[in-house]
Amino acid sequence: MGTDREPQGARGRGPRAALSGALRGGEYRARWFDPRTGNWADAGSGALTADSTGKIALPPFPDGETRSRTDWACSVSLSDVDDQEHP
Repeated sequence: MGTDREPQGARGRGPRAALSGALRGGEYRARWFDPRTGNWADAGSGALTADSTGKIALPPFPDGETRSRTDWACSVSLSDVDDQEHP
């Protein structure tokens, strides 16, 4: 999947990241990984849906910002695949 930038992010704090190349209308699970603690947390509600062009707008970082001062990793996977791997 590629990455795109949307013109305006949450609460007007700059561009919001987006992925392209997803399955159109596909349901995805998104989780943030904090490399400082080794913990995973749902990204937003944890559920993302690709639009009709296969684009997924990523939720803000866990601190609510569209730009973070610290490192984060984001895992985005098809819901049915991820549910089997991470019950």
